[in-house]
Amino acid sequence: MTGAALIMVICAPSARAQSDPPQPHPDPAQSEVSENTVSTDIVVTAQKRAERLQDVPMAITALSSEALTAKGATRLQDFYQQVPGLSVQAVDSGQTGVAIRGVVTGVAGNPTVGITIDDVPVGASTVTAAGAVRIPDLDPSDLQRIEALKGPQGTLYGASSMGGLLKYVTTDADTVNSFGLVGVSGSTVAHGNSGFGIRGAVNTPIVTDVLGVRVSGFYRQDPGYIDNVNSGKSNVNEGRSYGARLGALWKIAPDVSLKVTALYQRDHYLGSSQVEVNYLTRPVYGDLTQIFIPGTGEAVSRSQLYSAAFNAVLGHGLTFTSITGYGISNYKLFRDYSGYAGGAAQALYGVRGAAYDPYAYNTKKFSEEVRIASDQNAPISGLVGAFYTREHSDNNLTLNAYNPTSGAKAGFISQTTDDPLYREYSVFGSARVKIVGGLDIEGGLRYAKNHQADVGITTGASGTRTVIPSSADDSAVTWSVSPRWKVNRDLTVYARVATGFRAGGANAGVAPGIPLTYKSDKTTNYEIGAKGSTPNKVFAYDLSVYRIDWDGIQITSTAVVNNITYSYVGNLGKARINGVEAALQFNPLQDTHLFFNGSYSSSKLRDNLIAAGSIYALRGERLINAPVWSGSAGFDRDFQVSESATLFAGATVGYTGKRYGPFARGAPATGNVRQTLPDYTTIDLRLGLRQTTWTVSAYLNNVTDSRGIIYSSFSAVPATATSRYYANVIRPRTFGVSLQYNFGGR
Repeated sequence: MTGAALIMVICAPSARAQSDPPQPHPDPAQSEVSENTVSTDIVVTAQKRAERLQDVPMAITALSSEALTAKGATRLQDFYQQVPGLSVQAVDSGQTGVAIRGVVTGVAGNPTVGITIDDVPVGASTVTAAGAVRIPDLDPSDLQRIEALKGPQGTLYGASSMGGLLKYVTTDADTVNSFGLVGVSGSTVAHGNSGFGIRGAVNTPIVTDVLGVRVSGFYRQDPGYIDNVNSGKSNVNEGRSYGARLGALWKIAPDVSLKVTALYQRDHYLGSSQVEVNYLTRPVYGDLTQIFIPGTGEAVSRSQLYSAAFNAVLGHGLTFTSITGYGISNYKLFRDYSGYAGGAAQALYGVRGAAYDPYAYNTKKFSEEVRIASDQNAPISGLVGAFYTREHSDNNLTLNAYNPTSGAKAGFISQTTDDPLYREYSVFGSARVKIVGGLDIEGGLRYAKNHQADVGITTGASGTRTVIPSSADDSAVTWSVSPRWKVNRDLTVYARVATGFRAGGANAGVAPGIPLTYKSDKTTNYEIGAKGSTPNKVFAYDLSVYRIDWDGIQITSTAVVNNITYSYVGNLGKARINGVEAALQFNPLQDTHLFFNGSYSSSKLRDNLIAAGSIYALRGERLINAPVWSGSAGFDRDFQVSESATLFAGATVGYTGKRYGPFARGAPATGNVRQTLPDYTTIDLRLGLRQTTWTVSAYLNNVTDSRGIIYSSFSAVPATATSRYYANVIRPRTFGVSLQYNFGGR
């Protein structure tokens, strides 16, 4: 899905300060708890410069932390329906894959969506470091907003943004005012237990108008709702998360500033959220149940990020920016792998249980970007820059045999370790030329080169040790062209052609006979769109039509060696995605906002994708987890109850259409099938009271207690109509309340 996206923004105070003076109908984004708006005056930094969202010639969705926190949306899978074109595959404890506009062929591959925090790229770039599913699921409590950029972003953001980009923007420290907040929340889930959370933030100037510091933190216990029939334990997927962030802003001189940030978050998942279903997606052992080896599914994920952003005005309309980042990501999972390695466990130890303990990935990533930008109001403006990143991972996948009923370890099966290295260098630039009146054209170009190396070491049950080194070098050129016509302040019409890529690279080399390297793949996006509103902001719209061509698709295949299934990446075929998207908002009264967004996306293969015993997909088949129809509609209403108190209420209905699971593993004649994931609808309600210094809110999400499936995959090969499948469902009906108190002044 692509095109001009529904803009869902509630501006933080610092963003509101950049907005234009109030219109007869104020910008709906001023509402602190509005779930969805199509706003024309929100300021974003999608193109690495501050500009009105209305003026950006691409599709963008913006989410505010206030709205997410108010409705208890603390995970990507809680709010992805609010972002047209964004799909989420919640694979297992702490593993979440994301895709934009249907550009995805599964979760075992290189990422197709880039992730940045304050313009610092985070997460691993390669499949050998599990880059597609190790997405930082940041708690939104200290974010200013999340920007979702639709379509290839290869020109400004480089590799792994061929589908789009999720851009997390944290709240800056204030150098003038002292203020803060404290908040508490609680929730309960149908068929599960209860959870709670606390959060707080304090901002204080150290030297007025020169140096300010902001400190924030949170603790959250998420309720569980999955029962393990095998162990007899209930609510095994309960989670606990905590984190902190320190930010400082130093205004060194009137035109020189330095922003530094340190962020830490730890997520502990006590068990897996997966349930076992049949081919028709019906529960095998009962509603919200699993039968995994006792103790499996527990995972711990840690994310650290340290960054520094230096900005200086050089004169003659030029601005210099340097962004330095260093991130550390640790992930460890006790993973039931019986469906794939049970045969090896049976042959070696006479038990059918097998599990990875540990299933561990650890990545350290350094990045540096420098750029110089000219005055964007000049007749000819632009920017040039250079980028470098180095990431090194240390992975350990140790497979053991277990008694599937008692959970007792029976013996060692195999161990795979590797230490992938990824380095990328790139230079980029863009320029905008004003032609006449409100007509201009912008173009961009990027050259990127990367080097990858890996040494895979596999040790078998007999002690046999296999060492397979691999390396690869790859380069790519991406570009974009965007003519734009600003008809007037309230209407922008644009076209956009842009390309993106995923880096080719080296497979882990975990077994003899697996290809050591694979090539980059590429997307080309063609789009036309219009963004606008009536002069009084009563009606706003965001429309687009698009086509994406995807060439040289990277796809994960498998090979069975000594009764163990190994994965590797290869290049197979082409795909095309066509779509239309519309986002509308109607504000009949000053305090009433009605919204609707709908999208149509047809994503189909243009070639047969066939790898013996691994993939069987024919031309015309739809891509994975890509609904044809999806959207949401609802309202937000404010009621002024006194000069200082406002009652607010709202509701949202979300719809996700039918999708398809992973491609079949063989031809129909061999009994292999491809699973269909049914459509589902959710209803969310919210109510609250906002006063000068405090806000109390309540929400009821998934009112109908829907079992919408957001991920499903076969539990063994071959995958037939009688096989079991591992699925992840949306959170059942959830009721929650929160109270926030703000102190100090701004």
